[in-house]
Amino acid sequence: MTIDVYSGGAYPREPHDTDERLQVKSNAPTGLRRTGIGIERFELQQLLFRQGQPQRGVLEILEGTVILSNTLADGRRQVLEICSDGALLGAPLTPSYSETAAARTVVRVRRYSQREFQASERLQEIAGRQLCRRIAGMHELALLLGRKTATERIASFLLTLANRDGGPAIRHDEPLTARLHLTQADIADHLGLSIETVCRELSRLKRDRLIELTRRGDLTLDKPEVLAALAGMRGAAVGARSGASAAASSLRCI
Repeated sequence: MTIDVYSGGAYPREPHDTDERLQVKSNAPTGLRRTGIGIERFELQQLLFRQGQPQRGVLEILEGTVILSNTLADGRRQVLEICSDGALLGAPLTPSYSETAAARTVVRVRRYSQREFQASERLQEIAGRQLCRRIAGMHELALLLGRKTATERIASFLLTLANRDGGPAIRHDEPLTARLHLTQADIADHLGLSIETVCRELSRLKRDRLIELTRRGDLTLDKPEVLAALAGMRGAAVGARSGASAAASSLRCI
């Protein structure tokens, strides 16, 4: 999935009124477009729906990446989930949306009414599987936010992206690849870090040759077993843990 990478280092911090800025864009005449029967298209950074907005059915992502977030009254934001092809947005059905959904790529969705959603065995099965994954993901996020250091959070996040949707298992000396469609502000708001910390940690991982990140957002985890040890994952190899200890020491000394 792709990080927008700036040659100057850190990304410009997105203002905490991100949702308001996106809402202006989502209301633009050139915004929402219908590309087929029941299919809608959203451009980069458009809102699909806003937290608290009345429910207008369930959206199935056909293509693209969407982030789900909640924002406090003072503008502080928590990115809860990163959704991609096949995910359902707005399920389970409630009177209003409980999160804000924002496109991080061009997104195509199919909208289902409440009646269509409830009558579809396929959609009910997808919603059930998604709920199980969401519960497991929230448990992981609670552990990450409550107990992990900044380095552990970044390493965990990168490994989760690379292994998303049943990706390859971590094997010794076998790089993993991924694409990031997030800004550093998104990553910071997902991991409970400042954007400066996210930039610093990514730069250190690159300098230690643990990851490669291109301007287009192509991400390669060159030593995923070392990242796994840095992330505090169980079962990391002893050699990887030694490498992680050395990497962590270099991180702390800079």
